[in-house]
Amino acid sequence: PSPSPSPSPSPSISPFPSISPSRAQPRPTLPKVLKVPNVAKLLYESAIRIAMAITQTTGSNFHAQKWYQDAVEGLETIRQEQIAFDLKQVQEQREPTLEKLKPQLDALTSAIMKNEARRPRALNLLKHIYATHPPKAEGAELQAGLEYDDNAKMKKALLKAATHYHPDKPINKSSGIEWFVLCEEITKHINDYHGHYKGL
Repeated sequence: PSPSPSPSPSPSISPFPSISPSRAQPRPTLPKVLKVPNVAKLLYESAIRIAMAITQTTGSNFHAQKWYQDAVEGLETIRQEQIAFDLKQVQEQREPTLEKLKPQLDALTSAIMKNEARRPRALNLLKHIYATHPPKAEGAELQAGLEYDDNAKMKKALLKAATHYHPDKPINKSSGIEWFVLCEEITKHINDYHGHYKGL
């Protein structure tokens, strides 16, 4: 007798739903990912950090590698774009912020102008800002016993104040628009009086 035909194999059943090619979502390519600044920044920083770790371990240098150059250039581009964006935001908010800060700025001017001579005014400035608007940096304080007629110490104190209140200092940039604009105005006064002491 002829052998009976073997049964056709049952179709395998997958626990996962099938996705037709038309419905499948392609994985984003690297160039598209790098167009997202936050993601690109992390990737660039990781690439540079890994390269530096390898350099420290093996001595290999990656500066001539295109991927390393792309990472450095890409990171710098993102940084410059963020700076431009931050400056645009500050410019848009400067006038309303200055109006809001008017009482504090008027009080600052009044405190400075209590004396007619410029050197006592410089000391008035320092005393007022450190007492009324203390720096955000930990441990930043005005030297005790400072005298306006000690030119060397006053020049040094004004220079230190400039580092405490400079608006480009990260802690001042990240402490809100009001503090940032206040630091800008304070720094203008500091620079003015530091310039006066430099000329003595």
